[in-house]
Formats: sequence, structure tokens, C-alpha cells
Amino acid sequence: MRDWIFKIHIYAGLLCSPYLLIFGLSSLHFNHKFTTPAEDTVSWTHPLQLDSSIEKRQLGLAVRDSLGLMGWGPWWEDRQSDEETRVQVVRPGKRYDVRMPVGEGIAYVEETRLGYWAVVNSLHATMRLPNAPFMSLWGVYTEITTWVVLFSAASGIYLWTARRSERRIGWILMASGSGTSLLLIIYITVWG
Repeated sequence: MRDWIFKIHIYAGLLCSPYLLIFGLSSLHFNHKFTTPAEDTVSWTHPLQLDSSIEKRQLGLAVRDSLGLMGWGPWWEDRQSDEETRVQVVRPGKRYDVRMPVGEGIAYVEETRLGYWAVVNSLHATMRLPNAPFMSLWGVYTEITTWVVLFSAASGIYLWTARRSERRIGWILMASGSGTSLLLIIYITVWG
């Protein structure tokens, strides 16, 4: 039984280690920006006719779908005037600023690449990216990793109990880790 638990502990941990590295790096990058993103912009055009009855909140989504893009259409970034309509579509690592002059039937798109770290930061959490069905796999990987981490913690303690030669250092590490966590919780609760 211990052999099976040990193998699952090791190989499941190896399977999930890339996710944990990405999670750790993105956590560090949220708090300590490693680099300033070098924004790279490409411009292109595409024929586009929109229905005039589309609501303002749906405009970015309609443009996204018409242009075959994936991402979100933040409606608060949309601007409409008598001369043109502007919308924005965003996704991990890219932003599309779309300008559509009235009566031309053409969308002028500025595609801005936001850099590597913007993509890493977006992988920090489970996301549902519109028009990108493959991104649901990241949610499955997140769920698997969560359960593997919980299993690894429990199985690690179970496997440690079988090693008499390492009991003392194990108790010292568990006590210091638990004590440090408890002191941090008390500190935050009292002094906030």
C-alpha cells in the first residue's frame, strides 16, 4: 500500500509541478513586477457590418464574434459618436482596439501584444475565455492540481510516519511551519 501511495505522491506531484511553478511566479509578479511590458502593436483591417439595434453592452461582444476573436468585450471601454464607434476586446496577453467609422463597413484594428508576463498572470486562476473552448482544459488542470496538493500533504505525512530515522527533523519542520503560520494569522488578526 505504501508503495502505491508513494508512486502516486511522486508522479502526481510531477504532473502538477508546472502549474504550481506558474502559480508561484504569477503571485510574485503580481506583487513585484519583474519587467515593464514592451507593447508591440500591429494594425490590420477587416470588413465589418454591425446591426444598428445592438445594445451598448453587447457591442464589444458582437464585434469580437464578427472578427473571429477570442476574449472579453468590456462594455465600459466602448465609445460611440456620430462619426465612429470604438470598442475593445481583451484576452490574456493581447488587447484589440477596434475603430469603425460610420458608413465605411470596415473595422480598423490595433492588436497590442502585452508580453509574456501578462499571459503568465492570466494563468494564475481558472478562466472561461469566450470563443476559446480549449481554455476549459486549464480549469480541469487547476482542479486536478488542487486535489493533488491536498493528497500530497496527507500522503506526505503518512509516508513520513514510516521513516523512523527522520522523525525528529520532521516534527521540527512541522512544528515550525505550523507555528509560523499560526503567528502570522494572529499578527494579521490583531494588527491587521
